Amino acid sequence: PLVKADARTRSRVGIIVFASLVIFAGIIMVIGGKTGFFISRTSYFAHFPNSQGLIEGNQVRLSGVTVHAHSRESPAADEINVIGMTVEEATDRLDKFLDDAALRHKPRVRIIHGHGTGALRKGIGAFLDGHPLVEKHSFESEEHGGKAITIVELQK
Repeated sequence: PLVKADARTRSRVGIIVFASLVIFAGIIMVIGGKTGFFISRTSYFAHFPNSQGLIEGNQVRLSGVTVHAHSRESPAADEINVIGMTVEEATDRLDKFLDDAALRHKPRVRIIHGHGTGALRKGIGAFLDGHPLVEKHSFESEEHGGKAITIVELQK
C-alpha cells in the first residue's frame, strides 16, 4: 500500500533534489571552466598603415579595449607558414603578406603549407593564379621541401 507523504517529507525531498542540482551545476561549471568550454574569446586584427607616434611596447587603450602590436612574421620575412590553417584563413594572410612583400620590393617569397591532403596547396595555387602581384609560382626543389613549399615570384 502507498503511504502518503506528509509536508515535512516532501519538503525534505525537495531540498535534497534542489541541493543535488546546485551541486551538479557547480561541478559542470568547474569542469567547464578548467577546460575553457564556457569561455568565449575573440581576437580581432587590424592593420594601420600610419602608426607614427606610437612606440613599440607601449600599451594603447581604445574605448576600454587594450590594443597590442602583434606580428607572426618579422617585417623582413621572406616566408610565411600557413600549416594548419583553412584555405580561407591562409589566403587572407597571404594577401597581406604579398602586399607587404611587394612594398618591401621582395622579388620572391616562400609559402610553407605542408603536404597534408593537398587541399591547402591547391587552394593557395588557385589564389596565386589570380593575384595581381604574382608573376609566377612553383614548388620548391625536392631537397628543399618539394610540394610542401610554394615559391612565389612577384611582379617587378
